[in-house]
Amino acid sequence: YHDGTNSYITNSLGFLRIATESAGIETQIGNEVSETVVNDNLSISGHTSATAVSAAYGTAAAPSYSFTGDGDTGIYRHAANKIGFTAAGASQIIVTDGAIVPNVDSDVDFGSTAKYFKNGFIDTLQTTGGIDIDGTLNVQGNTTLQAHLYMGDSDTIIMGDSSEFQLNHDGTDGNISNTSGDLTL
Repeated sequence: YHDGTNSYITNSLGFLRIATESAGIETQIGNEVSETVVNDNLSISGHTSATAVSAAYGTAAAPSYSFTGDGDTGIYRHAANKIGFTAAGASQIIVTDGAIVPNVDSDVDFGSTAKYFKNGFIDTLQTTGGIDIDGTLNVQGNTTLQAHLYMGDSDTIIMGDSSEFQLNHDGTDGNISNTSGDLTL
């Protein structure tokens, strides 16, 4: 019916279905220049495609893009040109032009003791804390220390392709071992 201003299709019982009777026939709502507004929930079963999708800004507690049954986890607009990722209603990661940053200092881990990233390719690594290495650190290029190198007792600095030169402390004595060539002090 038409109320003089707007046209309506109404239904007071069951589903209101707009459908085609054969597969492969499109059902269109709106046109290239009009805007179609859904004032309630829109549920889609099947695939959806769109040229562009816009959503409200959202917040960390109620992100614009969330999941059924988990409305405080998802993606939202953190600020102009910044995308926020939230979990359990708390902002976790912010993506900006050229950076992925935690929302709060020292709050987000990169991997865990149970789940590791395979490889990391990083131009420069800066830390305000320590770096723990459980395995081998291979360095190609120069290493500059601007502080002390601390090693535990019985740890050894090994140099040479065949481990010819070794420097260690056994808990009591400092030891230098050179098995090839001259040792000059």
